[in-house]
Amino acid sequence: GTGHAAKLVSNLLMAQHLITTAEALKLGRAAGIDPKQMLAAVNVGSGRSGASEICFPNWVMTGTYDSGFSMGLMRKDVRLAMTLAERAGIRLLLGEAAAEQWEASTAAHPDSSDFNRIADHVRDAP
Repeated sequence: GTGHAAKLVSNLLMAQHLITTAEALKLGRAAGIDPKQMLAAVNVGSGRSGASEICFPNWVMTGTYDSGFSMGLMRKDVRLAMTLAERAGIRLLLGEAAAEQWEASTAAHPDSSDFNRIADHVRDAP
């Protein structure tokens, strides 16, 4: 029903936010900005999100990765969200790109890993 669809839409957005926040920190690092300072700047600016305000400070920057939600669950929700879009007859270009990144991270970060590990996948990509 609509509740299930809303959950998928919300999780797809979080999946994308994790990737875009990791990319922002990667770009900041390449420009010589300390990741903690970059994250602080993001969180007082217009780029902030649940990923930047909650996930990165609590699990990514600390390296604890114990949020209680797995890579496997997020991969499943991303796939289901993309199936929902396909059935609705629409394309989600950023959704497609995010789905590719979530699937590409499987070798390094198995389904049992914390879903915040996607940040490591983005950070380590060339």
